[in-house]
Amino acid sequence: GSSPGQISISDSGGGNGSYTYQWQLSNNGTDWFNASGSSSSQNYNSPVLSSSTFFRRATSSCGATAYSNSVRSAVDQQTVPGTII
Repeated sequence: GSSPGQISISDSGGGNGSYTYQWQLSNNGTDWFNASGSSSSQNYNSPVLSSSTFFRRATSSCGATAYSNSVRSAVDQQTVPGTII
């Protein structure tokens, strides 16, 4: 029921110093899709998550794209107490 907060990655350099960013999300760490509204920011503020999610950032410069390592934000299912009969 809450956001994991801001995710940030430092640039390692290279390219021409002008970068474009696209944050990507995955439920399994293999199949990635672009996070909406995240194409210009070095950092990403995740919305509230309902399931565990992997994040990574694509950084493009000079026609080449490099992908960051992924990070997983785990979401534990809410514990619901049982009924005593």
